Amino acid sequence: MRSSYLSYAVFSAFISFSFAVGAFAAPPSPTPLATFHVPGLATNDYLGWSLATDGQRVLVGTGLGSAYLYDPFTQQQLAKVTLPSADVGTSVALQGDSAVIAGTFDTYVYNFADLTNISKIKLTPSDYPGTRVGFSVDMSGDVVIAAAAKDPNNAAIGGAAYLFDRVTGNQIARLVANDGQENDGFGVAVAIDEGRAAVAALQPLSSSGGAVYLFDAEPSTVGNRQLAKYAPAPGLQSPGQFGYNVDLNDETLVATQPFGQSFIWPTAGTPAPLASSSGNIRAAADGVSVSSDYVALGIEIQGLVRIYDKTGKTVGILAPPPGSPIGFGLAVAIEGDLLAVSAGGGSPAASTVYVYRVQDVLVVPEPSSVAMTLLGVCGVAASSRRRPRR
Repeated sequence: MRSSYLSYAVFSAFISFSFAVGAFAAPPSPTPLATFHVPGLATNDYLGWSLATDGQRVLVGTGLGSAYLYDPFTQQQLAKVTLPSADVGTSVALQGDSAVIAGTFDTYVYNFADLTNISKIKLTPSDYPGTRVGFSVDMSGDVVIAAAAKDPNNAAIGGAAYLFDRVTGNQIARLVANDGQENDGFGVAVAIDEGRAAVAALQPLSSSGGAVYLFDAEPSTVGNRQLAKYAPAPGLQSPGQFGYNVDLNDETLVATQPFGQSFIWPTAGTPAPLASSSGNIRAAADGVSVSSDYVALGIEIQGLVRIYDKTGKTVGILAPPPGSPIGFGLAVAIEGDLLAVSAGGGSPAASTVYVYRVQDVLVVPEPSSVAMTLLGVCGVAASSRRRPRR
């Protein structure tokens, strides 16, 4: 995830002004199903650095290599695990009783079937044992994808993504771009669903604005796995870094630029800008998640989460609840009827995670273009910091 903090006081003042001039159709702030906060977190150990949900439970990563498993329906913490190594940044994925939890350099599969005896398997590439993976992770069925955004074993490639068997931990395949080059950032973001994997590279060959690659992720596949390479049209590349965040569900891909636009497209198509994601007025999404029905886009600098259907139509806009810390939209996760959203708060002590029912967030008025432009101007005052994706 990437974090850029807008003063909540500025945001609140703008909302009040917008109502006064009639410029803003206020997005709702439904009551969260659950709210999670952990007191006493260390410096940089933000709760909600990354998020995952399987529609039943929520997995929350922190900034310093820990993760919490919650039941949002009972609002209970079910488990806490901490990576053996002191990695900075945590990327998480959740599927039933299995969770993938990774720091920048180490990835583990945890089994939560018995919460009194949680087991784990470390994922290590067999062909390049010295490679430390975990910059970004995801999981689908029995396949886990974990990235090494700069693979030390092949400087000519610059990065790699690895497929592992979720149950055994054995390596299935190593994914690299057919046109890979040194320092291309390949693997900065990954996603996997139903036998296909998406891997982003921020500076690929002949595409300075970034690209997303689609691979065959079936365990039985032999030979070249690359299926496609995507990049926005040249006029939409600025300011670049397309693929800063990426997610994949069924035939739908979504990718963001950190200070540009967000894009949606079918696997057989080309990237098209999502509505209200122009880079002229604000930073692009700081988190993206795609479910079977919807796309959730966290816009931390605005303190909003936008919900789209698979056609790219806006079907919901979620504002932070009263009293929320700043940075609402830092990370998002959507699946089934659950939507999880984190707010960085400007400090770990304030960082909070909110869980909503998707049905409570849908079908709201669209803010006017005037209001969104003014809100983007307010966002100029925000400071920003860069950190690894979930």
